[in-house]
Amino acid sequence: MSSIIVSGLEYAPPGRDSLFFDVSFTVGPGDRAVLVGVNGIGKSTILRILSGELQPDEGEFALGGTVLTMAQDAGMAAPDATLREMLIEVAPPALRAAGRALVAAEAALAGTSLLFGAIHGSILTFLPLTFLGLMFAVLYEKTDSLLAPILSHALFNAVNFTYIVLTAGRPTLSG
Repeated sequence: MSSIIVSGLEYAPPGRDSLFFDVSFTVGPGDRAVLVGVNGIGKSTILRILSGELQPDEGEFALGGTVLTMAQDAGMAAPDATLREMLIEVAPPALRAAGRALVAAEAALAGTSLLFGAIHGSILTFLPLTFLGLMFAVLYEKTDSLLAPILSHALFNAVNFTYIVLTAGRPTLSG
């Protein structure tokens, strides 16, 4: 069960007077709590102590359950980042790596059509394949599975291959 027990907490920033002292409270399972106070009174500092980022000068605390934290200034390093990009950067390491891999896979999927169209040097090839790459990315977003865009891409390739085989030797649009 989740709980927070704080007893006699005191903290002074290095070289300064105590920011707070004798702070004690309990948040039991199922309870909710709010830290309220004027700026500079130590609300964020208490949370930084509870997260293990800072050590108190006095007192003790105990946390029951899983502790998850997000820095107060999360996303401020890149204020133009999307919410998705910010969440990837503040995620735990394994989830962050998976998120970055997903973004790279989506970019590669969209980039393949651009490359294919550029290689063939035809706007008739370039535009539909760009659209197809974007559709695969949307399909992934909607299904949350790479299987759907992979199977769709395989089907597209099979249809394309069949078309090429059936039209071999026939005149093309380019002459």
